[in-house]
Amino acid sequence: MKYVNKHNRSMYMRLCKLPMALLCLFSLSVGQLCAQADNYKKHKNDEVEQTSNQEMTFYLVFKSHFDIGYSALARDVVHEYRTSMIDKAMDVMDKNADKLKDTQFAWTVPGWPLEQMLWDRQSPERRLRIERALKNGNLVTHALPFTTHTGTLEVEDLVRGLGYSSSLARRYNLPLPTDGKMTDVPGHTWVLPTILHHAGIKFFHFGSNPTNRVVQVPELFWWEGPDGSRVLTMFSEGYGGGVFPPDGWKHKAWLTFVHAGDNAGPPAAEEVEKVIAHIREKYPKAKIHIGKMSDFADAILAENPELPVVRGDMSDSWVHGVMSNPQATQKARRIRPLIPALETLHTQGKEWGIIPYEIDEDLAFVYEKSLMYGEHTWGLADQHFIPGLVGKEWHKNYVSGLTPNYARMVESWEEHIGYIEDAEKVLRPELENELYTLAENVAQDGFRFVVYNPLPWMRGGIVNFALPTQGSIQDAYVKEVDSDRIHKLKVYGADSKRLGTFYVEDIPANGYKTFVLTKEGPAEEKTTLKGNEREGFIENQWYKVAFDKSRGCIKSIWDKVNNRELVDSRAKDGFGSYVYERYDKKQSLQYLKEYIYDGYKNSHYRITGKSSYLDDRTKGVHESVRRMELYVEDHKSSIQAILVPPASVGEEKHTAGLKVTLYEDMPYIDIKLSVVNKPATEEPEAGWIALPFRTVEPEYRIGRLGSVIDPAKDLIEGSQFNYIWSNSGLMIKDKEYSIGICALDAPASQLGDLNFMHFADKYENPRSHVYFNLFNNRWNTNFTSFWHGNLTTEVRLWVNQASADDASGLVIPAWETRLPLQVGIATCPGGKLPVVNEGVKVSRKGVLVTAYGNNPDGEGKLLRLWEETGESGFCEVSLPIRKDGVAQPVNLRGVPCGQPVKIQDGTFNIQLDGFTPASYLIY
Repeated sequence: MKYVNKHNRSMYMRLCKLPMALLCLFSLSVGQLCAQADNYKKHKNDEVEQTSNQEMTFYLVFKSHFDIGYSALARDVVHEYRTSMIDKAMDVMDKNADKLKDTQFAWTVPGWPLEQMLWDRQSPERRLRIERALKNGNLVTHALPFTTHTGTLEVEDLVRGLGYSSSLARRYNLPLPTDGKMTDVPGHTWVLPTILHHAGIKFFHFGSNPTNRVVQVPELFWWEGPDGSRVLTMFSEGYGGGVFPPDGWKHKAWLTFVHAGDNAGPPAAEEVEKVIAHIREKYPKAKIHIGKMSDFADAILAENPELPVVRGDMSDSWVHGVMSNPQATQKARRIRPLIPALETLHTQGKEWGIIPYEIDEDLAFVYEKSLMYGEHTWGLADQHFIPGLVGKEWHKNYVSGLTPNYARMVESWEEHIGYIEDAEKVLRPELENELYTLAENVAQDGFRFVVYNPLPWMRGGIVNFALPTQGSIQDAYVKEVDSDRIHKLKVYGADSKRLGTFYVEDIPANGYKTFVLTKEGPAEEKTTLKGNEREGFIENQWYKVAFDKSRGCIKSIWDKVNNRELVDSRAKDGFGSYVYERYDKKQSLQYLKEYIYDGYKNSHYRITGKSSYLDDRTKGVHESVRRMELYVEDHKSSIQAILVPPASVGEEKHTAGLKVTLYEDMPYIDIKLSVVNKPATEEPEAGWIALPFRTVEPEYRIGRLGSVIDPAKDLIEGSQFNYIWSNSGLMIKDKEYSIGICALDAPASQLGDLNFMHFADKYENPRSHVYFNLFNNRWNTNFTSFWHGNLTTEVRLWVNQASADDASGLVIPAWETRLPLQVGIATCPGGKLPVVNEGVKVSRKGVLVTAYGNNPDGEGKLLRLWEETGESGFCEVSLPIRKDGVAQPVNLRGVPCGQPVKIQDGTFNIQLDGFTPASYLIY
């Protein structure tokens, strides 16, 4: 729907989020509504009936909600911010320049779009105006870059996102912003208060979309993160919080957000005056201050108030949309952990004397694109462009070539996909280049593998390689150069064998070992790997896995160590099976009735869901691939079972195949599910991999971003409890053991029975059936509405003893899965580096190195650690170069925040609390 104000500014307001329209659209706010057809409500405190004699200071913050897209293509939105939108804002500033300072217009913009306004191709005249407005305090940035699906990112993505506003502040000699805001998305993971606190940010405003269910928190509270950090937080059921304080407001200050809708821009100068006049009419003794969110926070904190403390996590109820682009999300999951790994390898390469150049610009680009893929706008507003087609009309449009409106929608989705594709195109070649450079410089002549470990503790694992040059590998083994260890080698190829895999042990922390080819095997060669196609099983020393070809699934996983069955054979869906669902009108309406408030059903049932254009007679679908064929293959250091449909099914059919791998030397079960030929449809659908475990009294532990939670205790009511995004993985604890799970590509899961069209705002005690979501198109706005093609997803399983804690049972094996061993290959004469070497090392497994390189906030070398297990205690840190020095503690924006720590012979000790970041400048 188009809205037009009296200055002929037209703008698309996001219907699914717009309720906030009244944020700014109370009668005197930004713009006048014309022909509003949908049933939106104002904030309940946008108006008051009676005049108040209370002395209240109103802190006015003018802001427009920033979407990178939605109202237009992302590139067009950015262009508007760089040109006409900032011009309009500065025109208002000029018209209000003669006012007293407290009532001069100030416009608040997130860090990333403000950086875009000052891009290097900005006109000199406009740049001068922007810079003057910044220095005068009329153009304000808050600390955050934009609104994100926070839990889907990595911690360092979020930290680097603070750099847009802080770099602007440093460039123009302004104080670092101490406030931040996110809008629209109804839930953010609780690592956010941890990050804000450790960045020196004291106030966070969280404005949820008011059309749907929201988290149950007070209006003003201390939000406590998993490490105990607290940040003053204001929650609004809407983009802002209303014009006037609500009944019972106990403070002498109120934050009035004059908040325009999606990319709607600034108000007119006259509208600013009307807002002030309206407040003074109702509060004659009011003091007015136009400025920053932190001005309000300062006033509240000066009261030293007793505020409620909310210690809890939030599960984003929009996060399903991230799985509407499954192939791109898979890329994001794979490459994001490699970004700090590349930075660390590069920095160590400089310290080892083999890397003569810098990659700061490349890293900044990759972090930016990764962050943008986590931004909450994934495309245009579908409801404005595509009507929703099913049956013959859909077939005609799709097969004959999409109509212009559909093609435009696809273009907007491709813009968002392009962010992570651009990141991958820069990251992977540079990572390979630095791995090859490392291999070329070790003191070993001839062909060699140099296996690099991107984690700060010693570990082993599987190495997968591809030769970067011509040639063919003829040998059957690899040998460690510095020991007698010999490992089996499996190679792949046709006339030339250029790809392969082998197992290695004890690769040093952030370091490497060198291996060479050999024809000679170990003196005694034994194996515990077995398999039989006719009997339908594979096994190793830890597990025996049996298959049901008729159901196309895993029939049994027998834990040989503890003599127990892991699979619930009575479950509706077979273990490891591909479950495809398509939802009918009744199912879709069930979700909408549970999730959308009644006051918005006339508008948002057709926006948030797809029920409005579904055929009443079309029934829902719940199906899996059955009647499959089983093959067993020997891969030297592993054995693999393959379930595929018979060839007679045909190559064009929508179907799936399954690979299950057991290892000689690792107690893991790797499951790889491949979906092929999934057709495109606008009907609501979802795909899943089913993992129904057999347990007695299951309890879940979920590895979230920067924490591990018990969803029964740690999630705040109103969160989405039956669809939760994991970062590292899951652990299901039973009486005598636990099961660890790491979903590499598709980490969002439904716990318990599969019921995607149900919104659970409380914990429902699910049984130990886990469904990882491969794809979905549940919504009819913002996210990708249809896709087609092939998709592969990998899941790793392992069994823990009862004594296993979050560290050993979940975090450590999950991160060893997410950050696999890397390998460089060289054939040239050897260099000068030792054949075995160690890099940055920590004494406690489960502490990640999320940054080791040039300080993005200034001079020096930055080392950042992040404790992931929740355990507190001393941690010894060893650096690659063994020399004395100093480690200066800094916060997440590079500000010194403690006494220097002595480095002796490259080593220093720190106290590291659970789930806490620790950053140091190394001198």
